Amino acid sequence: MNDVEDTKGNNGDRGAMIITNLRMIWFCDKDKHINLSIGFDCVLGLEIKDVQSILKGGQSQAMFLKTKFQNSRYEFVFTSVVKENESRLF
Repeated sequence: MNDVEDTKGNNGDRGAMIITNLRMIWFCDKDKHINLSIGFDCVLGLEIKDVQSILKGGQSQAMFLKTKFQNSRYEFVFTSVVKENESRLF
């Protein structure tokens, strides 16, 4: 999926998200060195909500991903920033 923002970690940067059966990968369009890879076994749950997007300038969908690694827990927020006439569901 193109035009996905890592809202919590890299706010304001558009990127692409690739989801396979083993992991989820997000990387920034402008700088490929800014990336994130989350393994399937680390995912605890996810939730999709409607949110206000500053980058898109209006209503959008966001995916809240709850994860764990060793004894730590993390939450990632990915927002779809496609145009309004292009409906997309995470």
